[in-house]
Amino acid sequence: MLKINDTINKFYLFIIFVLLGITPVSSSECRDITKLIVGEYIVDVAYSNGEYYMLSNHGHLLSTESGESWRVEAISDVRVSNFKGIASINNELIAINSFGRIYQRLNGIWTLIYKDGSIRLNKIISNNSKYIIVGAQRGKLHVIEFETLNVNQVTSHTFNEINAGPLPITPSVVNNGFYISLGEKMLRQEQASSEWVMDDKFPIGLGIFAQHREMMALVTVSGNISIKKSHIDQWEIISNISAGSVHDFIWSGKNYVIAGSCGTLSYSDDGISWGNVAIKETTTMKALGSGGNYLFAVGEDSLPDEDGISAVVLVSTNGKTWKDISLLVRGVLEDFRSTTGRNENRRGSEGVN
Repeated sequence: MLKINDTINKFYLFIIFVLLGITPVSSSECRDITKLIVGEYIVDVAYSNGEYYMLSNHGHLLSTESGESWRVEAISDVRVSNFKGIASINNELIAINSFGRIYQRLNGIWTLIYKDGSIRLNKIISNNSKYIIVGAQRGKLHVIEFETLNVNQVTSHTFNEINAGPLPITPSVVNNGFYISLGEKMLRQEQASSEWVMDDKFPIGLGIFAQHREMMALVTVSGNISIKKSHIDQWEIISNISAGSVHDFIWSGKNYVIAGSCGTLSYSDDGISWGNVAIKETTTMKALGSGGNYLFAVGEDSLPDEDGISAVVLVSTNGKTWKDISLLVRGVLEDFRSTTGRNENRRGSEGVN
């Protein structure tokens, strides 16, 4: 049934492309395109105390210990969509959506803790004690930060000298501080500091950092990989992966892993030699999450199934060989939506709490 409906969906999408004068993208020139059909997919993954938490764009939270048995809950009782990210410190979960809303989960209960509709939130990360959220306000970079379990002390700052363009700006944890690559500049906040420092001499490119011991690596949005030792100032560009845009980059505990569009899922033990995982080119991997014994890669397929779900979830124990459990996760989501009456059309809508 799924294969039949996928074929039908692709046929209708092809007809729409023809009517709009859009040339379908061939496998040899894969690139990001604006999707005409948006389903429910997984935007981010976090790990906390033996549990992996995966957030969908519709605000459904899936949790599992190994990828075999699953639990699902809704962050909000009202119609809220466009969720973008999730992070955790100890037993606390923080989720964000693009409409300037921040939700906290403590003891199994979700609470809206912050709301500013003038801000478009995009990415959240955490270190041992602090959350950093990156977004945009009136076209300028906006950063929100607060300590764990201290949501009443939220610091919100717009960097008017930094444009937030169409490409994603993604913060990274480096030496337990926060680094934000901005292209030819870098914004950083060192551990135990509240001050942001601008490094104007950083001609590497917009990208995401990952660190393992003294080796620091950065992959740009376009797929250029650079490395350097912590005691050396000079970066060395060592390779370029074949990809669309890069969405996430981490040290998994065993190796470096890159996730992105056009079926990009790559790994390296040393940051120099890279291998590629064979996944569908129509897949966009949006986030990576590691901890415990497993590594998860999450994202979406270009077309939803007949239930409007396009979630993609892969699980690995070594970052090199992966098991696709997308059908299992889609079934769990559909069962939850059916039993809770949350099967309504939720494309791009926003509710009011």
